Amino acid sequence: MQTMSVIADASITKFGKSQKGLLQLASDAARPIIERHNAVFGDRDASERIRMVVANSYGAEFNGISGVHLQIARAIGLEGILSERADNISASGATALHRADILIKSGEADMVLVVGAEKMTHMPSTKDITTAISTLLFEEERAAGLTLPSLAGMMATACISEFGLSREDIANVAVQNRFNGSLNPNSFHYAKGAVTLEQVMQSRVIVSPLRLFEFCPNADGAAALLVVSDRIAAEFTDKPVFVRGIGMGADSALISSRSNFTSMPSVTQAAMRAYSKAGIGPKGIDVFEAHDMASILQPMQMIAAGILDAREAWTAATEGRTAIGGDIPVNTSGGLISCGHPIAVSGLKQAVEGFLQIRREAGERQAGKADTFAFASLGGFANSVIFTILSNDGTTGNGRPIVFDQTVSYPANGSLNGSVNDIGEGVDRIKGRVITTTDSYATANGQPGQTRIVAVELASGAKVIARGELKQKRVNVGDEVTVGRARKDGVPKLLRD
Repeated sequence: MQTMSVIADASITKFGKSQKGLLQLASDAARPIIERHNAVFGDRDASERIRMVVANSYGAEFNGISGVHLQIARAIGLEGILSERADNISASGATALHRADILIKSGEADMVLVVGAEKMTHMPSTKDITTAISTLLFEEERAAGLTLPSLAGMMATACISEFGLSREDIANVAVQNRFNGSLNPNSFHYAKGAVTLEQVMQSRVIVSPLRLFEFCPNADGAAALLVVSDRIAAEFTDKPVFVRGIGMGADSALISSRSNFTSMPSVTQAAMRAYSKAGIGPKGIDVFEAHDMASILQPMQMIAAGILDAREAWTAATEGRTAIGGDIPVNTSGGLISCGHPIAVSGLKQAVEGFLQIRREAGERQAGKADTFAFASLGGFANSVIFTILSNDGTTGNGRPIVFDQTVSYPANGSLNGSVNDIGEGVDRIKGRVITTTDSYATANGQPGQTRIVAVELASGAKVIARGELKQKRVNVGDEVTVGRARKDGVPKLLRD
């Protein structure tokens, strides 16, 4: 019989602006677990079967620390434990849990302490944080003004155009998540409370059409899990939470090579793999946590994972279907929009929420039925995705594909031999069609302060990310435009017709 991983304990700090350093935050999350199970952690013979996996993405960039897992081991008194670091950008927390699951199932370890920590709010400005995170995008596309927030704006523009969406339906995702976060004492926005639709729609534009209250705030925070083999789980807990299935998905890091801005195929890939391992389909999920860096991403992930279809997902927040008391509660923790986003920790925050929901320990935000909990954790703009299913039931699947109404696609194989984000060798200007666009005020260092960004399919069939100016005539999806080459840096440039 296959060994299963069980989450036996969990701990989390408050997310927000902290005066504590990275190592202290990690210690604050890990020590409660160590103290509750000190007999095991203090047993040198048992330590041979214990491992530690640390999730951290920006220890070097934000804190000047490399080998952060080793320093955290020292800080929490586990210096003799074998440790490693998991870095999958904003999916690092879920990746660390995935690594723990592999260690348990392979027999390498009987216990794995998973710790995630990120310290970022001390950086001089939001632009400095945006600059560091945006380096996961190719330099040639960043030069056109591309950042992760601007990608969310471009996705929203494309989806509104293609599906005829109500702007209010997207904004209501933020209203719902801020309400849920007002019930979560560890949420960044806990003290600020809920917001109204009017407040969301009147907050300032960050990347059109999305506004400030529709984005997650930067945050400091830490979380920890104790993951053990099901063979010994009874020694640690009488309410085990089983890791029933984890799947991974991937999409191209080169945005202009992606098929469209209106689907998330990497989420579908990851979800289907997780469903197959768990032996259940999307309709077997009771509670779902999305990676809502921006409001548009929540319904997009629900559709991609088959939680709701496209006709239902866009209006689900407005209709109350994804509320805590709805038929499929989503982001009961408040999501990233309310909790904040300490990059490497958010996936573990999702796992902690699943742990609490399944054990019926979530307090005011407890969902009615929460036997099976799933969460999607996105690395970058779904460049890498981890989809995890937790349950109070240790049953597993037989590996057969779980089919649901969603097309699975994979990024085409490519290389960097040749031009990247270029209109073509020897071409000075070329006609094209607008795929999507956004006016971005969330720029990184070295980018213009305010930029119009346009994804264009050229007459040649190639796709590029072009830079424009806000004073230019506004363009819409489907418009024909002319793209040239900027004199200074050669970046594709939207020309005035």
